[in-house]
Amino acid sequence: MSVKVESVKAPDFNGKLLKLYVNLTSSKESSEFIGSFALHLKRELDNHGVESIIHINYEEPLTLDSDNEALLRNISSGNAYHADAVLIVEQNETTSYRSVKVGTVLTVSLYLTSNAKAPVWKCLVKVDNASAFSKIEQATSVKVIKRLQFDQLIL
Repeated sequence: MSVKVESVKAPDFNGKLLKLYVNLTSSKESSEFIGSFALHLKRELDNHGVESIIHINYEEPLTLDSDNEALLRNISSGNAYHADAVLIVEQNETTSYRSVKVGTVLTVSLYLTSNAKAPVWKCLVKVDNASAFSKIEQATSVKVIKRLQFDQLIL
């Protein structure tokens, strides 16, 4: 099992996050992974003093919604929750071997609720799950949290 993480942060953003609205987008076929990842992410955020609410959105294969419309809905939900920012986690790709899911790629974007024109932080997470018995969802959430810490967005 391996989890690789890369990130980039806006150079002019130095805030610490205290309250997040988190939206996870995934296909229904990946509901087991994304559901477990959401639980572990919530626990890790709590452990680092970040209050959060998590919403899981199972994408329909065909939609007429634009990316901008989805972002505006998330920002609106973040504002209703009085969050500092909206963390959007999108599962972009899964890999399978003999009908068993063995990997995934997540894109994580952070938008301030006060100014959502562009993300202030982005992260790419590549997960390779070589063992069916590993705790990949927990390991993935820990890596995302460690990257938020490394980039000085949370304590």
